[in-house]
Amino acid sequence: MILTSILTISLFIFWILGLWCFPPNFDARSYTHEIFYITGAIAWLWMAICLVIAARPSWIEKVFRSPLDRLYVFHKWLGFAAVAMAFVHYFVKDIFGPILRFIWTLPKPPKKEMLADPAFWDLVWSMSRTVAKESSVWLTWIALILVLLCLTKKIPYKRWLKIHSVFAWVFIFLSLHSLRLMKVSDFYMPFGLSIVAITVVGLWASINLLRKGPGWQKKMKAHVTSISEVGSDCIRLEMKTPLGKEVLPGQFLFVHLPGDEGHPFSIAEFSDDEVILWIKKSGDFTNFLLERLHTGDIVEVEGPWGEFITIFSKKPQSWCAAGIGIAPFNAWLKAAAKNKHGSITLFWTVKDQRTAPFVEAVRKEAEEADVHLMLIDKGQARLTVKQIMQDKPEFVAFCGLALLQKQLRNENYSKNLIIKHEVFNWRDI
Repeated sequence: MILTSILTISLFIFWILGLWCFPPNFDARSYTHEIFYITGAIAWLWMAICLVIAARPSWIEKVFRSPLDRLYVFHKWLGFAAVAMAFVHYFVKDIFGPILRFIWTLPKPPKKEMLADPAFWDLVWSMSRTVAKESSVWLTWIALILVLLCLTKKIPYKRWLKIHSVFAWVFIFLSLHSLRLMKVSDFYMPFGLSIVAITVVGLWASINLLRKGPGWQKKMKAHVTSISEVGSDCIRLEMKTPLGKEVLPGQFLFVHLPGDEGHPFSIAEFSDDEVILWIKKSGDFTNFLLERLHTGDIVEVEGPWGEFITIFSKKPQSWCAAGIGIAPFNAWLKAAAKNKHGSITLFWTVKDQRTAPFVEAVRKEAEEADVHLMLIDKGQARLTVKQIMQDKPEFVAFCGLALLQKQLRNENYSKNLIIKHEVFNWRDI
């Protein structure tokens, strides 16, 4: 993300400025310490950004100029990078020390004089440095263990989210390390002030995550008016909520049940006071949704999020969905019925079009919107790039079909071709 790159480069420039204003001693130990310092600062910045994304404040998409689903892709890889950089920081003396010893000497560190009878606060201040230094070692290893646990799919989604939230505690406890080990001179320089700012922002995100939960600024109540099973593996959920006024076709929301952090679902239909979700039973949250949620219940919904939004024009478009990926396109169909548009083909791959959930509703919406619906049975045929591009569309959208999307991008039909896609399987990104 551009913002993260700007912040990282700025932090590096501030570090260089600090070296120019307060030059370190010209020896291996001093320069090893400076490398130790900048690698830790970068890891700290990346960690704070990950926590801000995880907190989902209402302004996150505007500030990062990216939809939330893409931000979670970035969140995952930046989290890996942050932990990797933290270990570079941890092993700096082992990695760079031997290299720098070939160039400079490695003087012994000066012995610190202890006061014969230190005052209470002097003793606390002195001990805090030891605590900050030693605790960071354990917290760094805990962060690595958390990353490894987050990679496994054997952990149920609800427990996986709980494990993930421990990162907020890691950041809170590491804050002592980040501030206590700073040099006094750094507090007068942009680099040191940046570390303070990063710590404050990260603490704000961590505390809100733990106290209020992610997305607290966009939560509101919803009244379940209907919940029913469609076919053998899908659910239709209707809710009365004022959130419907804010929705744009193709966006998604989180449904929060007691004891859960929330699960994202595309909005298939909406009005000013209602949203309708089409849900596939595919995990521990959705498999038991019919047992946990009933007509008349009050739940929390959070959103709307995302920028999976079409722009209608006179030129051809191709929309491509797989399975329950049809949900946001159903909202697009309703919008297409109210807007002038050129030729649109909706490709929908299903297991069996004779029994596919929501197929009749989609057929009806496509007919009213004057959109050509092309159903493809997975067992009999496969959607191809050639089919998608047969009308030479200027705009192609995907929900699902990741391999086909990748193939289309690699073949690079036209520099003017706009390809839009939505990411939902965040654990597999």
